[in-house]
Amino acid sequence: MATFGGTTQKCKACEKTVYLVDQLKADSRVYHKACFRCNHCKGTLKLGNYNSYEGVLYCRPHFDQLFKMTGSLNKSFEGGPRTVKERSLDKAQANNKVSALFGGTQDKCVTCKKTVYPLEKVAVDGTSYHRPCFKCSHGGCVISPSNYVAHDHKLYCRHHHTQLFKQRGSWLTSHDPLSVEPWAADSKSLKLKRISFVKLQMRFLSWRKAKHLTVIKPKCRICCSSTATFPAVFQDKIHITRKELSKLLHQRPPKSQLKQIHAQILTQELSSTASLVNSLIHCYLHIKEVTSARFLFLHYPLPSPPILIWNLMIRVYCKLQNSSESFCLFRQLLNLDHRIRVFPDEYTFTFIVTSCAHQKSIVHGKIVHGLVVRNGLESNLYVGNSLINMYSVFKITDDAYRVFDRITERDVFSWTSLICGYANNGEMYQACEIFYKMPVRNDVSWAVIISGFAGNGRYMDVLLYLNEMLGSVEDKVRPNEAVLVCALSACANLGALEQGNWIHAYMKRNEIRDSSNISTALIDMYAKCGRIDIARLIFNRIPRPDVHNFTSMISGLSYHGLGNHALTVFNRMLDENVNPNEVTIIGVLNACSHSGLAEEGSSIFYNMENLWGLKPHIEHYGCYVDLLGRAGYLEKALGVVKSMHIKPDIVIWRALLSACRIHRNIFLGNSIINFIKQLNSDGPSGSEVLLSNMYASLGNWEKVSEVRNAMGQRKTQSDIGCSWIEVNGAVHEFRVADKLHPQILEVLIKLNELWIVLS
Repeated sequence: MATFGGTTQKCKACEKTVYLVDQLKADSRVYHKACFRCNHCKGTLKLGNYNSYEGVLYCRPHFDQLFKMTGSLNKSFEGGPRTVKERSLDKAQANNKVSALFGGTQDKCVTCKKTVYPLEKVAVDGTSYHRPCFKCSHGGCVISPSNYVAHDHKLYCRHHHTQLFKQRGSWLTSHDPLSVEPWAADSKSLKLKRISFVKLQMRFLSWRKAKHLTVIKPKCRICCSSTATFPAVFQDKIHITRKELSKLLHQRPPKSQLKQIHAQILTQELSSTASLVNSLIHCYLHIKEVTSARFLFLHYPLPSPPILIWNLMIRVYCKLQNSSESFCLFRQLLNLDHRIRVFPDEYTFTFIVTSCAHQKSIVHGKIVHGLVVRNGLESNLYVGNSLINMYSVFKITDDAYRVFDRITERDVFSWTSLICGYANNGEMYQACEIFYKMPVRNDVSWAVIISGFAGNGRYMDVLLYLNEMLGSVEDKVRPNEAVLVCALSACANLGALEQGNWIHAYMKRNEIRDSSNISTALIDMYAKCGRIDIARLIFNRIPRPDVHNFTSMISGLSYHGLGNHALTVFNRMLDENVNPNEVTIIGVLNACSHSGLAEEGSSIFYNMENLWGLKPHIEHYGCYVDLLGRAGYLEKALGVVKSMHIKPDIVIWRALLSACRIHRNIFLGNSIINFIKQLNSDGPSGSEVLLSNMYASLGNWEKVSEVRNAMGQRKTQSDIGCSWIEVNGAVHEFRVADKLHPQILEVLIKLNELWIVLS
């Protein structure tokens, strides 16, 4: 399982993997840039202005304050340095070095008060310890003479010392229970034992009992004076039982009360009870305190938490899309001793496969799939669905179908995941085949297949499947919001106004509420179908338009050349404190381009990053070049293209070439053709068609013939023209040289009559 492991470079401060882009080296140690801070004040340090003591970083003021006392360095953070008294050894013992290693001495271990032999002696600050006794007095952590902190003649690891004694940037000098959060320390350090609840009530909480309330509302001095509540049934109790604490935890208390319950568990020495620790982890994850839950998980009382807790931790990191932590926990689970008898189950593999999909790591996904097969869980419903979804994300539909075929009992999610995978990969024939094999189809299944057609540009099929869905007797389902949005989008792209009106009437008849997505789709449909008046009416009826509603309205006005109205809507959007997105800026630039508002468009383009934090993309540059080209600023447009921080694509060069055709600039047009040829874009013939049309507008038919002959020699074919027309609610599609329409003869006769009349 080395694939899941990190690199050997670990940050000295947080012990996490350090990648090269975030690496900082100091004193032969590696740090994250964000971790290179003073250990006392947490201030950011610089490589030329810091001090290091025993591997811990400090700023110079706090280093002098903490360590430089009476001219020497001291680790105890208090008082002056200890003086070590020289002890005179017996002459016989001094002469025999071998016997001195095993002979008794006058030194006593501070921890166990027993004699310390030189062979097992650890001497620090003038005191002696046995090697097994030289450990953290709080958590029993293993420490070394170069990595420890002494406080009140007790040893601590740096982690627990910081946790117990550091508060709000200053070091505490005593175990004051009113200064240390009890849920972060053990019962011995707080001196709270059998009558802990009485002490907690008397010393920590100032109870305020209300006459007409069933709960007590104490003001907790521990939690920064935040008001907490404790059930009134426990107000007179000296000791809360384990069963009552478990009942409180099952009620999912808020954060302030949860910390008090955690304090009770610690003071009653119940932190070794696995059931209470499990409930605490549940509660901390419920309030999204992942750090506290992870701390309890790492200090679990048993050799290993149960698989349920492992699954909870992996799941929460999966939801946070923190795949590295999910893989780290999964690797630790796999490396557990088999005698502990904690093994991954179907839920573990479900969550870790989902993490692979989030990380877009096919290598990790394949490895986990192999472990699934080894554990005999490939036919499991939950694991199979997650694998299908993962392979659909990677667009590996063959493997997704193999997993689907091995699931014994499939549900609707299994079918829809496979259909979605085929649709995202453009394999609509296979998607339809799986769709019609479904035993039961619901609204989600219809939404997936219809949105698949819409995503692949097959708008006619969207309307056909919508009619089939409404006429289905077996399924008896109604179109949901996703289906209606796809249908309205198809009507907008086909120009099918009557179909769009029918869908709008269907929504009113069935009292379907206009959500933000549906309102946006209606505005877009009516605007593209030529009814900008109805689009504005729908927009004005929205009480609080969001960014999508504003964007759709601005784009609709730009289609109709109403640039001033589009700018008015844009200014209203800014007045209502609705920040535009990238699509909004594209709509505004198009509106300015179609209305000749070059100055306004230039101002918006150059201020989009400063005012709204939007970095220009290739689409914004294309709109801006088209704006300058239509306004006649061809040289300025060419300068913008050459100064782009993104490599210009064929669309931008064609926009500039189209502007040259409009303004009849042959010289610049030929230069642009040379730029297009350098992009190896000989396949699409749109640029040469534009050049040919430019020569034709100037009457230079010899050049037109040369361009056409060159296209013929390379066997270059232009895109086939296509158009739609709606007649009596039916949408008809026509293509160039297409004679498959059933009424093609009538259409040709009518065209001939029109040609005679026009000539």
